[in-house]
Amino acid sequence: MIAGVVKEAAGVLDRRFLLNAFLPALTVLGGLALVIAGLELGVGPAIRRLGSQDSLLTSFEVAGFVVVVAVLAGLLSSLESALFRLAEGYWWGPLRRTLGALGKRWHRRRLAALGEQIADDAAYETVYLRYPLPTQPGEVMPTRLGNILKNAELYPRDRYEIDAVLVWPRLYPLLPERMATTLNAAQSDVALLLTAATCAAGFAVVAGGYVLAAGGSSVLFLACFWGGIALAWLAYRAACSAAIGYAQLVKAAFDIGRTELRAKLPDGDPGEDEMAYWRRVCAQWYRNVATAHAPAPEPPAPEDPPKGLALPLSVWLLGSAAVVGAAGAILLA
Repeated sequence: MIAGVVKEAAGVLDRRFLLNAFLPALTVLGGLALVIAGLELGVGPAIRRLGSQDSLLTSFEVAGFVVVVAVLAGLLSSLESALFRLAEGYWWGPLRRTLGALGKRWHRRRLAALGEQIADDAAYETVYLRYPLPTQPGEVMPTRLGNILKNAELYPRDRYEIDAVLVWPRLYPLLPERMATTLNAAQSDVALLLTAATCAAGFAVVAGGYVLAAGGSSVLFLACFWGGIALAWLAYRAACSAAIGYAQLVKAAFDIGRTELRAKLPDGDPGEDEMAYWRRVCAQWYRNVATAHAPAPEPPAPEDPPKGLALPLSVWLLGSAAVVGAAGAILLA
């Protein structure tokens, strides 16, 4: 019956919503239902009870479950931009001062080391794909994904003095249809993996907490908690890999689309230097400054790598998960 409901839903729901929100929500809530049923009745008895009860009651239960899945899917879909910003490292308050500082410290130190080896092809490729320039330590983000996307955001400014945030909404509608479709697909892949990581982390916390509160077995607790954390980490790493391809497409979009956008704008001398032109136009759009011909300021000198212990955030988070899982297993032993 559930398969039939999902099949019908696929016909009326947007494909992106179905893949990026509905199916992850269905998976995580289905997993939670199995954990709860297994603890309360046992999986086998729960399935037999479901099969032997009145079909009308079963229909109502399935319909209610699908409604809950749809609500969660709608929430995940509406929070897609927020999930991106959270995964990129745009944090606030204590989170920014603690985990944010730890993440930036490690990535700044790594970027400084790469800057010292920038003549090496491997080091240059790492910076080109994954980081701001070594002369831009202030732009470093605390997370791996954040630095990959920041790299794409800074690319048009470094090459053409284009403010990506200002120009992108004006440039995107002018892109060739094939390129726009490819961009959307690449962004959708990253969003799907981030949603999967979020759902897996949520499952680890909720299912692990339920098993702990219900006094279940330590094996089930570790399977739920450590298993969910492991899946979340793998999904996040996959999202970072997918984001590299997406970021390269964004760079290509500026390389290809900026000339067409300039041709459609009413102001500007065709002979004007390109970097001066975009610096002037961006200043006019953002601050209503009609003549911003002043040259761009020199970038600040690279900062010394921060002192102190520097480890990637994944080490801190996975280490914390290992400690919490071990403590929970000991409590249930």
